Amino acid sequence: MMHILFTILKVLGILLLILLCLIIVIICLVLFVPIRYSAQGKYDDPEGHEGFLPDRFKERASGEAHVTWLFKAVRLTVRYPEGELISARVFGFKLPLEKFLHKEKKEEKPQEEKKEEEKKPSKSIWEKLEEIPDKIDDLIWKKDYYMKVLTGSCGRDTIKRVKKEVLQILASVLPAQWVLGGTVGLGDIERSANLMEVAGYTYPVTAGHLFISPNWEQYQFDLTAAFDGKITLCVIVFAGIRLILSKNVRRFIKKIRKGPGPRGGQAGSTDAGKAA
Repeated sequence: MMHILFTILKVLGILLLILLCLIIVIICLVLFVPIRYSAQGKYDDPEGHEGFLPDRFKERASGEAHVTWLFKAVRLTVRYPEGELISARVFGFKLPLEKFLHKEKKEEKPQEEKKEEEKKPSKSIWEKLEEIPDKIDDLIWKKDYYMKVLTGSCGRDTIKRVKKEVLQILASVLPAQWVLGGTVGLGDIERSANLMEVAGYTYPVTAGHLFISPNWEQYQFDLTAAFDGKITLCVIVFAGIRLILSKNVRRFIKKIRKGPGPRGGQAGSTDAGKAA
């Protein structure tokens, strides 16, 4: 009897271990395998025009975007204007997104007549005017409290940490490679010159990525663009964990959620002083 019991426990332990390993593997895949994205598009306008023609956008614009994960095992594709607008595949099997995108709206049933609720007497205009000074004082009271929290040592440290983490996330999420090239004209020499001047100012950042030729006299947008990058969830998750583990960040969130308290009391100013 004991032998059978130990055998059952052994099998259950092995199954739990396998399940635990699967959960760990899935978590690692989600956190460390990047989500890759890419897109390319163009606006085909080889001939310039005397006037700006916004209605030609649908005729001239085209493009497609791809989002993949786990070595393209999961793939989402968006195309415009040809073919299916959105398609998704998981391990080669197509998902029926059309059922969700083109789902027919159910006919709404007429609502039953509701009983008329008793209307509360509205305040007179003089009563509303008398309340304005109190509302202004409340806003000033709250503004002073939040400014003290933000400008205190706790608030300054929180803003510094959040800024650092956001910059790290943006550096990992923004496209690693991108290019934009073609001919652009704004219908006027001065406007086109201003555009090229702005492009010149951005040269330290856009060198090797931006290739624009001006059309000095006509409106023209003959452009081609492409970019690709990746999103690794572990970067975002670890940034959130670092912020949560920070004592100053937790204190800052606590002070913001607590609020200044009732106007005229000392709780708000005391809390703000502690936060500072």
